[in-house]
Amino acid sequence: MLDNEQLFFTGMCDWICDLEESEIITYREFSHLRCYIGANEPVNNWLYRLFKIFCYTYGFWFPEGWLWPRRRWIKQHIKLLSQQGM
Repeated sequence: MLDNEQLFFTGMCDWICDLEESEIITYREFSHLRCYIGANEPVNNWLYRLFKIFCYTYGFWFPEGWLWPRRRWIKQHIKLLSQQGM
């Protein structure tokens, strides 16, 4: 995902759809990412909590179109998974 930020427009779900449609990732990778993203909601993230309180948009964890909080979330999860040996 981070190598293809030019395909980011609104949120992570649309981003992985665009990656799959562009044949950058396989459908299997798309399905895995979709499940992983859905299972790892950033509930302990300060930006996420503020966003939910003040300007909740259905289906988005972070403000729509903001790449940096999503990039941060992805990097945190890459680090977490590498520490787990995955």
